[in-house]
Amino acid sequence: MDDLLRVFHERIRLPDADVIPGWVRETSGLVHRSYPPDPGPNACGFIESPRGLGEDPDKVIAEQRDFYAGMGMNVEWKTYDYDEPADLGARLTDAGFVPDEPETLILGHVDAVLAMPSALPSKIVLRDVHESADFRRIAELEADIWGSNRDNVHEQLATEQREFPDRLIVTVVEEVFGGPGAHCWLGAAPPGHWFREPLGWRDAAGVAAEGAVPGCTHAPGQARQGPRVRLLASGRV
Repeated sequence: MDDLLRVFHERIRLPDADVIPGWVRETSGLVHRSYPPDPGPNACGFIESPRGLGEDPDKVIAEQRDFYAGMGMNVEWKTYDYDEPADLGARLTDAGFVPDEPETLILGHVDAVLAMPSALPSKIVLRDVHESADFRRIAELEADIWGSNRDNVHEQLATEQREFPDRLIVTVVEEVFGGPGAHCWLGAAPPGHWFREPLGWRDAAGVAAEGAVPGCTHAPGQARQGPRVRLLASGRV
């Protein structure tokens, strides 16, 4: 494990520093869980196992799948390619989870990125947004891209902006006379700063898991084998 990945693992994964503010955060043995305190019909919880799954991984997987199925909640199992056991993806599939496409974890020094020269084309605006109306437009953009309802994006951003304004920056790139063409959001958590994007595996039984970029699609449980993307951005051309 290289230095940046070790920092990410120790500062973000182990302490659950990327859990959405205001959500329930708990551990069940070696497993880390998070979910909204008042889940609606489209709510999606998350599972992560940064410390492995112990001597009986299949039992642990089944327990977590059944926990969320019992709550009637969608669930996403977030995995990374260095997670243990090495065959975690196959075990999740055997338990009824449906894998999404592999994604990429992007780590780097923010100062180096900010130092890069940049220029926007004419009639294109880059601006931070703070109002519910802008979050609604972002949700509409995501719905247009992914072909599914994304009202949860509006709700999440509006709630997080209202309750934790010092921990969230939302930025859009848009045409002067049109809607947003791309957006991203940056969440900050001590002791550093990070880009956040949810990812995970999907379960085939009936509880949907938030399939990273495209959205929630688990059933009893879902899981995604692969790292997760920290730069959260969507766009259209």
